[in-house]
Amino acid sequence: MNISNLTLARYHRFLYSDKNQLSFSESFAKIAGDAGSAQYDLIIADLHQFVTEPIVEGSASECSNSTPIMVMYDELSVEEKVLLYQVGASVLLKKSTAIEICAAQALALIRLKNDDEIRQKSYPLIFGTELMIDPSCRTVKVDGKVMDLTKKEYDLLYCFVQNQRQVLDFEQLYEKVWKESVNLSNYETVKAHICTLRKKLSHVGKSYIQNIHGVGYRFVPPEY
Repeated sequence: MNISNLTLARYHRFLYSDKNQLSFSESFAKIAGDAGSAQYDLIIADLHQFVTEPIVEGSASECSNSTPIMVMYDELSVEEKVLLYQVGASVLLKKSTAIEICAAQALALIRLKNDDEIRQKSYPLIFGTELMIDPSCRTVKVDGKVMDLTKKEYDLLYCFVQNQRQVLDFEQLYEKVWKESVNLSNYETVKAHICTLRKKLSHVGKSYIQNIHGVGYRFVPPEY
C-alpha cells in the first residue's frame, strides 16, 4: 500500500465513525469491485500504479453505483484524469494536498451520498391502487391494508421493488440488504427470509416475487 501508515492513521482520525466504512485501495480492479458491492460509504484510491495498470473496458459500469471514489495521485496527465472521471472517479486530489482538505472533501462526499439515499427513500412507491410502499414510515400496504413485515422482510421487498424485473441472486440480495459480503452460511438466511416474505404475500393473494430456478428472484409489479 502506497499510503503510509502515518497517513492512513491520520485519515482514520479524521474520518473514522461507526457509521462510515472506509476502503483504502491501490488497485483499480479492486476499486471497481468494492464500488459494485455497494457496501462502502466512500472509497479512497491510491493509484500510484495507474500508468502501468490499464483500466479495462466495462469498469465504468462496474463503478456506476452511488459509492463515491476519491482518487489520490502523484502525477497524472490530463488524458489520465479524464479517463479516471469517465470510469467512476468522483474527485481527484494530489497526495501533496493538506490532509485536512482531503478529509473535508471525503466527508463532503459521504454526506452527499447519505443525503441522496435519504432523498431516494422519501417518496412512496405506488403501483396502481394495489401496492404502496412508504419508505418514510417503512410501511407496506396491499389493497389498502398494512402488511405485518419484519425489518428484514421490509428491506428485502424494498430492495426487490428498487430493482424490479431484475433477477437478483442470493449474493446480491445479501450484500444489498445485510450490507455484508456473503458466505455459504448466509445463503440459508436469505432463503428463509424470502420464503417467509413470499408466504406473507401469498396470504393476501399476491405473488410479486418470482423464483427464477437456478438463478435467483425478481419482483414483478402488479398490472395497473
